[in-house]
Amino acid sequence: MSHSDLPKFPAFKWDEYVWATSVKLPAWTNYKVHNEPYGRLSANGRSNGIVQIRFASEGRSEEPLSNDEMRLVKWVIDHKSVIHDAMLGRLFEEYLSMREQAKD
Repeated sequence: MSHSDLPKFPAFKWDEYVWATSVKLPAWTNYKVHNEPYGRLSANGRSNGIVQIRFASEGRSEEPLSNDEMRLVKWVIDHKSVIHDAMLGRLFEEYLSMREQAKD
């Protein structure tokens, strides 16, 4: 894969801890957003499908992402639906147990 074949998405920016960017993943649209303190529902209430991608391998330097790291990000984006479905399936499997734990 040449440099020109790397994925096209918003540029990553260093925020002093991680490299971050945002991308729209339609499979993640309409979920309730709970990113307020104490898990409260956010003001807008539902996700518009825009998610943050944060890349920070432990011990990694502040250097921009390498071509291999960009390919890892592209793989996640390319497989977004499979990842979404797997995570949702696992959540459904664990839901009753999680619900019981939350009651404690």
